Amino acid sequence: MITSMKNHYTILLTGTITPSPHAKTVISQPAERLHQYCEGILFWSRLPLQRNTIIFFDNSGYGTERISDQLSKMGGSDFSAIEIYSHFMNDYPKDLHYGYAELTIIDHALTNISSLKNSQYFIKATGRLTFPNVVNLLNKLPDDFHFAVDSRKNSLFVKHPQLFVTTQLMIFNTQFYQQNLIGIQQELSAQNNLIENLFYEKLTAFEKDPKAILRWPVSVDPVGTAAHWQKDYSRGFRRFALNKTRSLLRRIAPFWWV
Repeated sequence: MITSMKNHYTILLTGTITPSPHAKTVISQPAERLHQYCEGILFWSRLPLQRNTIIFFDNSGYGTERISDQLSKMGGSDFSAIEIYSHFMNDYPKDLHYGYAELTIIDHALTNISSLKNSQYFIKATGRLTFPNVVNLLNKLPDDFHFAVDSRKNSLFVKHPQLFVTTQLMIFNTQFYQQNLIGIQQELSAQNNLIENLFYEKLTAFEKDPKAILRWPVSVDPVGTAAHWQKDYSRGFRRFALNKTRSLLRRIAPFWWV
């Protein structure tokens, strides 16, 4: 695999090992979730990229020692570049989505964790998932950019227009995020409660800026199971066909963000 040499990245892996009682999730057992998060940490620790630090942030207060112990059992031996945090920050209004807590993690980490707030770029990833093609993506990004996200802007063959940013994996210039996106969870409401839509609204405002990347040049399909509905990101013929179609359209119809 080609090593990404362009920029150094700090990795922020967000997690909720013990979901809140009113969370809508099909994966609710802490032991299962912990195992998946440790798999995610190990995935990132083994990637051939220019990496500063891996930060895993659990917002359910599960406990750093138990996380470290599980990681050691699964083959994690070098903790020199891994920081583990666990605080209870998962209390959010019932009429809002999990994204409120997700944004709170990012804000807290960017404000209080020196290895992140002093970095030039950071990758925010959902901790339970892995992204096998991420190094290929990083190698195709420019040396200087505000953000690189993958957006959907599609009104064909769907009941309702799709206008959102996929938030499982996002890449930001740290200073840009600090100046433009801190505190945006306060704009979520019962009528507009998805961070995917909120990020789309906030980031498309920079669409004419040459440093704004709203559509990745390559597909980076996640591997794992969605926690909020029973969907495996990498299995099934329909999913396979959609991923292949999306990858093809990036080359032949880059204006169609499906």
